[in-house]
Amino acid sequence: MIAKIFVYACLAYSMYLFTGFFYGFVKALIEWLKMADWIDELFEPASQSDYSNPMENSRRFAASLVRSSTLAHEEKDDLIDTLLDFTLEMTPDEIQDVITRMQLNQLDPMNFYAPSKREINAHIRKLL
Repeated sequence: MIAKIFVYACLAYSMYLFTGFFYGFVKALIEWLKMADWIDELFEPASQSDYSNPMENSRRFAASLVRSSTLAHEEKDDLIDTLLDFTLEMTPDEIQDVITRMQLNQLDPMNFYAPSKREINAHIRKLL
């Protein structure tokens, strides 16, 4: 509740700074009435079933590793589709095998569009 009030206050204050008090207040009030629905949804607690299954979490993690691996695009798409199709049964050993394989076949940080400083430093340490 406090976070919602803070968001509304920041919105009203920014409108006040840019357009004057009365106009800014009325505009912020209108925006508040428009935003009330999605802000309430934003602060609702997430359902507990989203990430409660560790097998689904490990499959999602494996799929994220596949996206940044050195596999061909077709192989990536097929493997991601397989991993994220939760109707297919996979044993924990199979998932761990995919994770290990993808960790060993990751792209170098230098091949990414904008690698972070941490990725660049880890790559340099690996080379030395």
